[in-house]
Amino acid sequence: MTKFEIIQQRPTPEEIARVDKIFDLAAKEFVAPSQIPKEDFGLQIRSDENTLIAGLTAKLFWNWMYIDMLWVEPEFQKSGIGTRLIYRAEEIARERKFTGIYLWTQSWQAPDFYRKLGYTEIMKVDDFPPGHARLAFRKYL
Repeated sequence: MTKFEIIQQRPTPEEIARVDKIFDLAAKEFVAPSQIPKEDFGLQIRSDENTLIAGLTAKLFWNWMYIDMLWVEPEFQKSGIGTRLIYRAEEIARERKFTGIYLWTQSWQAPDFYRKLGYTEIMKVDDFPPGHARLAFRKYL
């Protein structure tokens, strides 16, 4: 039997692309749609001085938008900027005829914000980190 060594190292972009193709071939065996190409997506709000004050980053694949990050600089929080970014992301997802949007947040971040916008909590991982929870939300469009 061949001996293998486990090393701690991130794969290169080329290796990740090769693995994506392997996953894609496996999905085709089950008549699942390809997740390739994935598309990175972003929205920004900038000040008059062109300073980034809020943004949203996402990945688009399989008719879903995954919101990776949503942030608003502290002095602009509770001003409606975050809501505007989410609504614009939803509008774009609807234009593309996506099924929905999903995301993760932490218990100390914004779970009530997402609930207020119609997102449903679909998973909770307690003690992630200890004393807190990681929460998954989704919204069908």
